[in-house]
Amino acid sequence: MNLADLKFTIQIQGVMLIATLLTIVGDSLFSPFAKASSQIAIIVNNQIITNNDIRHRTAFFRLRGEQGNIKKKVLQELIDEVLKMQEANRIGTVAHKKEVEIAYLGFAKSNKISLSRLNQIMNESGITIIEFKKYIRTQISWQRAVSTKMINRSRIEKRSQSWLSPIEESVKNTTEYTFQQVVFTIPITQRSLILNHRQTESKKFRKKFKGCDSSLALAQEFNDVAVIDRGRKLRDELPKRWRDLLKTTPVGGISNPQFTDRGIEMLAVCKIRTVFSDNAIDFFDDRYSKESIKKIEKDYFDLIKTRSIIKYR
Repeated sequence: MNLADLKFTIQIQGVMLIATLLTIVGDSLFSPFAKASSQIAIIVNNQIITNNDIRHRTAFFRLRGEQGNIKKKVLQELIDEVLKMQEANRIGTVAHKKEVEIAYLGFAKSNKISLSRLNQIMNESGITIIEFKKYIRTQISWQRAVSTKMINRSRIEKRSQSWLSPIEESVKNTTEYTFQQVVFTIPITQRSLILNHRQTESKKFRKKFKGCDSSLALAQEFNDVAVIDRGRKLRDELPKRWRDLLKTTPVGGISNPQFTDRGIEMLAVCKIRTVFSDNAIDFFDDRYSKESIKKIEKDYFDLIKTRSIIKYR
């Protein structure tokens, strides 16, 4: 696949980002970028945008086939994205790293190219993998910020609009768990011989457990114990038996031992937080027209900009 044939179509949390490339003649897009120091170009609420940021985004604009005053558009897009991420951080709608990775992989698949080929294109074009993933992360995070704004607006309207009540449950926040799975393995052939012993060991482990940071060191005091980092998972992504265990286990604690096909298992809760549910997106697609959504988003962002301090260097 030629670079000029790459189609920028990304499905991100219900929003389609499309920027089909125009035909690019020759190899000019692959010409090496001159090395330059990362000088500060703009300061947005004490957060800097450097010349390197501008250089990478200019490459992205060229790849998207943008026309007109590219420099002006690049600066405005970078400023807008900083403001959007600042707001997403403020209200807690920043996309997880895993979500960005999934979207990036989906982008490669939609273009029918391998991940390594996409990485090569990003680096050779001057965009870089990191910068493109930052772009994806901003799109997801900002969309959630807008959806949160709309939910708050709808809750105010709820007093006079009864139709929202049965729907509100589907757009509420959900719980995200960061946890570990601790497994005292028991070979099938020895199950009847060592089950009681392993149960006793698992109870000792639970009694000595002091938190996720020290779980690996604690596991080394026992034989054949695996500590599996399960990362961050939304409640709805988990099997019911895990949901029940995590619900009753506090942060820094570990669940009661459970007998499974693998042996004796426990779940250690490292962190719990409440995050916004993406089910709201479909809800708003149905309840609001595209025009009204755009207006709410524009008014929201205009308000953010009026409160911002932007300095050009």
